[in-house]
Formats: sequence, structure tokens, C-alpha cells
Amino acid sequence: MKTLFRFPLIWLWAVLPCLIACSSKQQPMPTEHGQISYFQERHQQYQTLGLDAGDIILVGDDVIDRGIWNRFYGSPRVKNRGIALEGTACTAYRLPELMQSKPSKVFLCTGLYDLKQQKPAQEVADALLEMATQAKKISPKSEIYILGITPDPKLYALGSEWVDSAYVVNRRLQAAAQEQSFTFLDPTSVLTDKQKILKDAYTFDGSRINGAGYAQLTRFLEPYIGLPAQNREDPNSNKSYLTHYPDMFGHYYSRVSIFNTLPLPERSIIMLGNSLTNNCWWEEWTQNEKVINYGINGDTVEGVLMRLDSLIAANPAKIFLLISTNNFINDASVQPEQVWENYRRILIRLRTSLPDTELYVVSTLPQNPVSPYWEGRNEKVAAINRQLIRYAPIYGFTYLDLATSLMDEAKNLDANYTIDGIHLLPNAYRIWNKMIRPYLSDKIQ
Repeated sequence: MKTLFRFPLIWLWAVLPCLIACSSKQQPMPTEHGQISYFQERHQQYQTLGLDAGDIILVGDDVIDRGIWNRFYGSPRVKNRGIALEGTACTAYRLPELMQSKPSKVFLCTGLYDLKQQKPAQEVADALLEMATQAKKISPKSEIYILGITPDPKLYALGSEWVDSAYVVNRRLQAAAQEQSFTFLDPTSVLTDKQKILKDAYTFDGSRINGAGYAQLTRFLEPYIGLPAQNREDPNSNKSYLTHYPDMFGHYYSRVSIFNTLPLPERSIIMLGNSLTNNCWWEEWTQNEKVINYGINGDTVEGVLMRLDSLIAANPAKIFLLISTNNFINDASVQPEQVWENYRRILIRLRTSLPDTELYVVSTLPQNPVSPYWEGRNEKVAAINRQLIRYAPIYGFTYLDLATSLMDEAKNLDANYTIDGIHLLPNAYRIWNKMIRPYLSDKIQ
């Protein structure tokens, strides 16, 4: 039976702090996180989605969060419960609630950010061992696996002694594994170079693992997951990505490279866009395995335009597009007319190259005044949406007005749906999911 947490939308925001604090036996909620609003958004989404008994769950920091684990192993029972930038305190806070679902297997990967905050290796190892003990107490039949810490170049920049600390943690975990009834897995054996840090070929920015790195990691974990890895070797080099997608950023390159290791099935349903799309577990929300998340945090209209080739080659059945927020965030001086010019190019190319694909364009969302990028942006967003309404019949797409559903009386993003003024809470994703659901009933054979 799925463990779910559902609350009436009217009073969700009012009681949210209490719900977060009461969701775990460890209180108060940790604040040692690189971006606490992201932690809260992700944590609440996981609470809303719940888990099924017998699921295989992966829990921890960036290594987990950035992976597309259900597609890596071709199973909806493999669930991603990672939150980027979190350390052991955040993982330990979330773990008891996750274990209540009685998963068949749990893979823990956390601790790197503790070392980046220069916490002693012994303290980090003790935190991980305590997590294993608590997890086993809550769900004795679950198989517990702890992945060793893989030092990256950004940890190395603090000094080689901090790289050595990661290996101290790993040795401690390996020594304690048999006694404490968990299995220790050491990914450094496949991911690191002679300096004992993440190989240059497996990262674009010195921290995020790219498609080539995940191809190695998933094959390493294959015997323990119990399912064959589906992601192939990345056919491109780091240098080719930098050339093919000029002037982009680390997460963009990493995410595109991961997409390239997982060829899109033909006639799939694509969620295309930026972080508003990227940050939602669409497969779980829609309970539709044909729905594939093609969002990239920080993406722009130009970024989407550059990566249409692989999408077009797959001939998807449906595309749901939401884009342009970051164009206005990145440049306060940019005008709607400039953004619309490239937005039009996306729509024209999709309609020309994919005449049989159903195209749905979701309105660009406004921001709430708590966002540091709010001032002057919502008027520009409204201008883009007016163009989308105007050109929907001309370019043959269906316009979905999510913005109006999420606005307050001042036509800002309603505070009930966001923490940071830009990104969305689960109650907003529930509205978005309800809006697209009638269009998901597909004719795919």
C-alpha cells in the first residue's frame, strides 16, 4: 500500500512548517543545506508521492538526485529519492519516513557535502552507520546498501587531505558492513582517476556526474539493483558537448549527456522545459511510463532550440512545453520581442518536423515578489503568454493556461504554491498534473 500524505490546499501553507517538522523523528528540520528552499520543495514532493512496499529506493545527495534511475533500470519500481546539495543530517532526517514504506532495497549515497564543510571523517562515518542501524530497525527485511563517497575535483580544491578523508570514511564503512548487516559498495573503483578523484571524463563542472559517469555507475550497481542497466555508453566527448552547445552551463551539459545515454522511445510523451519541469517526477505524478522528463534546470528558449534534434528523431506522440522563465531571470533588460523570436523558431521547427505530434504549450509562469528576480518580469511573462494565445491556432498547438490557475489577485505567482518565488510546491504540481491529464490518454499502440 502506498504511503501518502495529502492535505487540503486551503490550509496547506498555514500548517506547512509543522508538517515538515513533524514528518520525521529528528527535529527540527536540518538547515545545513546548500539551498534550503530546494530541499523543502523536494522533500514535500516525496511526501506527497509516497512509496509502495517493495520499491527499490535510492536516497542521498547529487549522485542520486541527478540520476534518472527508473529509466536507467527500466522499472517504475526503482524510485529516486535524492536531494542535491544535502549532507548526512538532511538524509538522516528524511530516511525514517522513507523506510516506513518497507522498501525491498535501499541505496544510500551521502556525506560528500559534510566533507566539503570540513567535518571530520569519523563524524561522517558515524552518521552513515547510524542511518544504516535506524533503517534496519524500521524495516528489518529491507536490504541496505551504502555507497562510498566519491571525491570530486571541488573537494580536492580544499586540499588533498579532504580527499583522503573520503577514503577514511569508506574504509570505516567497509569494516563495519558485515557487523551491522548492510552492504558497502565502493563506486570509486569505477569512477576515479590516479589522483583518487572523479575522472575528468565523467564531469563537465567538477562535481556533477555526466552521462558517461552514470553509465559506469549503473553497471557497477547492476548486480545489487537486480535489473540490467539500460543506459548505454555516452557516444560523445566532453569537448564535443562544449562545441555543440556553446555558452551553456554545467548542469545543462550533464543533463543532455545523460539524455544521450537513454535514447527516447518512439511515440513517447515528452515534458520539455526548465527547472519547473525538471524538478517534477512526472512519471510518478501521471502514473504513466510513457511520460519522460526532458527538463533542464536553468534552461532557456535558446537551450531548448539547441537540443531539439534528438527529440525530433524520436518522433514523440506528444510534447508538453514550458519555457522562457530563465530568459527574463538571466537578463533584466531583455524584451519579450527578443525572447519570442526564438520561441517562435521552436514552435515552427516542432510543427514542421513533427506534424503528427500533439503539441501542448504551457503558459510561462509569473514570479512571486519574494523572488529577487521578480521586479518587472511578470509584465514580460504576460506578453509572452499573449503571443502564445495569439499563435496557438496558427502554429497548431494547444495552449494550456497554467499561469492563471497559480496566480494571486495581483497576478503574481501565489505564495501558497512556492517557497522561493519561482519554483513550485507539490500543490502546484497537482494542479498542473490535473490540467494535462485529459491530454495524456493516448492513442499510442
